[in-house]
Amino acid sequence: MTTPTLRYEQHEPLAHATASGRPYALVHLVAQEMHKGLIETQVLDHMESQAMQRGPHPPRRVAVAFLEPVRVALRRTTRHRLQSLRRRAPHVHVTVLPYVSRVGLRANARVLSIPLRMSHRGRPTVFHCRSEIAVRWAAAFREWIPSAAIVADFRGVWPEEYLHAQGIDALDQANEPTRLAYERAVSDVKYALSVADGILTVSTGLRDWLGRYGSRGELTTVVPTCVSALTFAETDRRAVRDRLGVSGKVVLAYAGTVTRYQHLREGFAAFARIALEQLRDDRIHVLCVTPDVDAMRRVLTEVGVPAQAATVVSVPQEGVAAYLSAADAGFLLRADSVVNRVSVPVKLGEYLAAGVPVVISRVDGWLHETIATASAGWSIDWFGLGDAERRRVVADVLRDLTTGPSRRESALALCRTHFLWSAHTRLVRGAYQAALTRAEARSHTAVEGVPTA
Repeated sequence: MTTPTLRYEQHEPLAHATASGRPYALVHLVAQEMHKGLIETQVLDHMESQAMQRGPHPPRRVAVAFLEPVRVALRRTTRHRLQSLRRRAPHVHVTVLPYVSRVGLRANARVLSIPLRMSHRGRPTVFHCRSEIAVRWAAAFREWIPSAAIVADFRGVWPEEYLHAQGIDALDQANEPTRLAYERAVSDVKYALSVADGILTVSTGLRDWLGRYGSRGELTTVVPTCVSALTFAETDRRAVRDRLGVSGKVVLAYAGTVTRYQHLREGFAAFARIALEQLRDDRIHVLCVTPDVDAMRRVLTEVGVPAQAATVVSVPQEGVAAYLSAADAGFLLRADSVVNRVSVPVKLGEYLAAGVPVVISRVDGWLHETIATASAGWSIDWFGLGDAERRRVVADVLRDLTTGPSRRESALALCRTHFLWSAHTRLVRGAYQAALTRAEARSHTAVEGVPTA
């Protein structure tokens, strides 16, 4: 199989931006997101990989620190969540840093920096910041940990996602409160870029979007959203298919939330309805793994997918892979938008890791060429097509699924080479080292009394 040339590319840190290699502590800061479902795959799994992988410049200590208000930190659900996350990443120090909102960020940071300094024993520190809010915390910590490096991790375009969540596609459609909130979000992005010593982002499209707000290319490393391991097992596939009563059927799967930018009605659900008309529900089944069970069922019903032809379930994150392994195709059908042009959703890695080839729409700047070149699924035109054209597209995919060669091994191979965290360990550590070098230079300049840029 030919290894594809990925659209997101891989950018090595500059050769001259290599730190001395001193042992350093790595802290992944997460602000007010401890209970979100993506934390396991996007934070814990990545940090466990950094803690366990061999290679140059490994962190001496890896931690994930959840910044949460005291009222949240003291809840029983938070304690249970903390225990679960620690089991997920046994080689990572997972902790909660509780703060008191009314006393302000700087005062909280002064207190919370004490345990951070004590646990790091004088080692240089890299703050890997999941969000713009986390960057503000890291900048505050840096007042008491002067040589700490800040690496801002951008997983998406939050200002644009905010507009989508309000039901609009462009700023000129926004009312005054929405416009002000959008501008505050953009201001947060600009601030994060201004204080960061390094930037991680998931695609070249997102890198270019950040460039509009002052991001410098030499600070940016592009690494897609990944998963920790291949999860496909034939025994799991057979067991789940038997339990669902779909042995011998073609299973079309969707994994994820029900949100506006997923375009489920006109995307996956519409494809599934046409597929059921062409093969009948005794030969095809729709599988949805989502936290939004009721909303997903409404979407399927409104589009015309019979209830008896669909299974909609919500399962713990660790159970998603087994369900996905029962599928014959996973779906990422999204319309063209700023949000979708720059994203690399975690479900792509989850599909591929479970051995599920992906049906992906052709969105400018997206990963459809990667999927097509690797024979790891089907890259299709969908949005804007008429009903007759869509039926031909569905027929072509179903023909491949029922009579063509399996694409499962190609999906697994693509995941192994490009969508495992371990495949990018050296690249991410290079970004950490480059950030440390910049932070040390900034710290020395400040000590000498010379204004910094």
